[in-house]
Amino acid sequence: YIYTADPLQRTAPWLENLEGGLDHLKQVVIDDKLGLAEELEQRMEYVIDTYKCEWKEVVDNPKLRARFSQFANTTDKDQGMSDQSVRGQSYPVPWPETGPWEAEVSKDTSTDVKQWQWTDVGTVDDFPLNGGAAVKVGDTQLAVFRVSKGDEGDRWFATQNMCPHKRAFVLSRGLIGEHQGEPKVACPFHKKTFSLETGACLSGDPYKIAAFDVKIDGGRVSLHLPPTQELDKALATSRWRVTGGESNPQSGGGSPKILDTFGEDGGKCGTQQQQEGACGGKLNW
Repeated sequence: YIYTADPLQRTAPWLENLEGGLDHLKQVVIDDKLGLAEELEQRMEYVIDTYKCEWKEVVDNPKLRARFSQFANTTDKDQGMSDQSVRGQSYPVPWPETGPWEAEVSKDTSTDVKQWQWTDVGTVDDFPLNGGAAVKVGDTQLAVFRVSKGDEGDRWFATQNMCPHKRAFVLSRGLIGEHQGEPKVACPFHKKTFSLETGACLSGDPYKIAAFDVKIDGGRVSLHLPPTQELDKALATSRWRVTGGESNPQSGGGSPKILDTFGEDGGKCGTQQQQEGACGGKLNW
């Protein structure tokens, strides 16, 4: 199979297209029709001798295990969204519809920056090169990015971790790139892109996320942040986490429309809805 299959071809279609089919395969493997048995045995021994379970390696290695922590600066864990019960089974609360969104606190828009302080969030090695990691300050999730510029050294950026499109706390796992020379991050869910320097949305959507300055001193990473109480008032996870039957936390009232994949009675979509799509046109990406 390894010798003759096309790239990414599954074994079933490979066998269907193999000249001679299963009978030919038996002759090659069992009867050594092509004189490859010894070489195949050696290759199989190599696979067995060099095999290692990547997950076991992570479990046994504290440094590798640390890469799978939710936050780089604490062992705390936050649930990004709530669950609900649908027909006796746990199901994530569907994303709400959202409108224009702009962070209430950011380095370029906040007026009382004299009250801001540098907050240590870890070592340089805690953050992957050309990637990001989440940190937790108070009840707020922030995303810290480390971008390599070759001989110029690394550039560092910090933003909120929540993408305002569907209020998902995922920007630290986003895709790093550039837009006309401006560093950007793309949300891993729906590819909404944001400037790492200003927080402005670069994909034409009415969003603007919070951005913060970063400094490196003695191998430590610090963020220039407002007092924790002020930061939490604007960006706390408990404020923005998607919950069922919620009120819009930005407007201060009213219930946003929850986009559910089930009917109002919790049952499955009916025949008429199937004409509009699997979920009656309710699922909005």
